[in-house]
Amino acid sequence: MVSPRVLGSGVAILVLAVYAPRLLELYSFWCADPNYSHGFLVPLVSGFFAYQVVRERGLPQGGDLQAGLVWFVGGCCLHLLALLVWWPLVDCLALSALLYGIAVLLGGRSWARNFLFPIFFLFFMFPLPVSVTEKAALWLQGVVSNLAAPILGIFIPAFQQGNQIHLPGQRLEVGEACSGLRQVVAFSALTCIVVYCQRRHWVANVCLLASAPVVAILANVLRVLLMAVVLLYGGEKWISGIYHDLWGLVGMAAGLVLLLLVSKWLNHVLVGTAEAAASAEGVIPAPSTSLVGVSSDREFRRLGLGVAMVCLGVTLAGQWGLGQYLTAGQMPTPPELENGVLKSFPVSVGAWSGESVSSARLPSSVRDYYNEADDQFCGNFSDDGRLVCNLWMIHRRDGKDREHHPDICYKVIGSQPEAEGNKEIVVPDQAEPIRRLCYTDGRQKTYVFYWHYTLEPPAAAEAALSPLQRFHLRRTQRLPSVTVEVFTNAQSPQELDRAEQFVKAVDATLRPRLPSTARLGSQALPIRYTGAAR
Repeated sequence: MVSPRVLGSGVAILVLAVYAPRLLELYSFWCADPNYSHGFLVPLVSGFFAYQVVRERGLPQGGDLQAGLVWFVGGCCLHLLALLVWWPLVDCLALSALLYGIAVLLGGRSWARNFLFPIFFLFFMFPLPVSVTEKAALWLQGVVSNLAAPILGIFIPAFQQGNQIHLPGQRLEVGEACSGLRQVVAFSALTCIVVYCQRRHWVANVCLLASAPVVAILANVLRVLLMAVVLLYGGEKWISGIYHDLWGLVGMAAGLVLLLLVSKWLNHVLVGTAEAAASAEGVIPAPSTSLVGVSSDREFRRLGLGVAMVCLGVTLAGQWGLGQYLTAGQMPTPPELENGVLKSFPVSVGAWSGESVSSARLPSSVRDYYNEADDQFCGNFSDDGRLVCNLWMIHRRDGKDREHHPDICYKVIGSQPEAEGNKEIVVPDQAEPIRRLCYTDGRQKTYVFYWHYTLEPPAAAEAALSPLQRFHLRRTQRLPSVTVEVFTNAQSPQELDRAEQFVKAVDATLRPRLPSTARLGSQALPIRYTGAAR
């Protein structure tokens, strides 16, 4: 007979095999995004607490086969759904259901309930939707700026403009790295651990959990204050590169100290209820070492693990089959933009003439974004010497150029959208218009024309796919694109009409140079500021 340990090892290997594609994706994400660099530690922390549960509660003494199979099979089905839509959080739910199902299979619902925290702590491995995190980061940037600027103003001349703090002869930009999003996630995970370990009254737990984002914001306010003082008296080199990360660690350490103080204060205030809760919780004694029932328990564990291995084998086969089906046939390949199409864009468009602008003349905050593009163009155009239109064109094969949007850049410098100045410019033979966006700083309006071209595969190639294959393709494939922006100093209606004619001339000149499947659009994707994070 195969021992439960061998079957358990087989279940662990099959779980890793089923989740190998997702784990590889998460690994790449943790390496690329500093907001989730803590992901490497999360499985180790969950494993440690799961081990502690086994030490305290002992090995399972009889499971619930029916309930365990419901959770386990549900988790396997959710995982296959996650493979189709490729949403990380769906796979997070699938993994939680699968692991909880294994625990119920082995030890029943009462025993498995002790593993809820180690299981659900794995949530911190998975990235949140970009649309959520970027909105949260932008909001946090504003909060940190609004708190730091008045405090600085008490001691030194300082004023705030958007997410920028102006100091005597210097400017400090509160970028995404200083927003506190990373600390909010990290402190939330740490607070969950503290709550789980201390097992205090639920009121204290709720208060401590609620304090995590507040502590993160205060820690980053302190970080910005320190960086402002260093910038003012030491220069920009002391807040850049490795020093920028160093000040981040200082802010993190200050936040940890503050979090521990809050925890200690709550423990002091609610000490009576905490002790009562601890007494009521009690400690479940370790299971007896008697051999009575061991044989039947071993048989039951063997049966549960065997069923789990069969389900995982079916899931692995289904995953392989679904993957083969989704990638079957000739998957449409996005068209390539010919080399230098944007770089060779003419500096004379209709009645407008001008000059191209080299990257060396661009502001440092956007130079990296510009140079990293697969193809790019920047030029200044005019039709009478007074009205100027600055043309930006950025091409990325991975479509990341569309992550940029004027809404973010103008908010950073303190300008706000003004809907009354917006306008949709209809383009012949295109389903979507070019958008004219308006921003104001309270004194003057600024107008920007924004649109992009998505380089889509030929319709005939995509038509050969099934609806399920097309759905998966749209969920997983990032199409190449070209983002176009026109910044103008136009103010009067007549000047805006002339700038609009320039925009139409740019579209008419550029579109024949693009692949025939290029589709014009102007909807905003999850967006970020292109400037250097400070």
